[in-house]
Amino acid sequence: MPPEEAAWRGRVLFAAADGIQLQWPLDPTIDMVADIVRLDAFLSTPFSVTEAGRARCARSSPAGTPPVTVRELSPRLSAPAP
Repeated sequence: MPPEEAAWRGRVLFAAADGIQLQWPLDPTIDMVADIVRLDAFLSTPFSVTEAGRARCARSSPAGTPPVTVRELSPRLSAPAP
């Protein structure tokens, strides 16, 4: 594992375990939205990205609407306010 990947994993897992509010605000160079998206991909199981997984999620959503994922939200979260 490259040192950058190990550093990222350590930082983001510590931040998530710490409730996120303490780790990321201390370092203004960290992109919180990008880290959440990357953490979502890192922690996602293969089942959650398969057709069967999406179908199961859609059945549990109101009116069959597929749930919104962090990846889908990230552009909205990082877009400047109007």
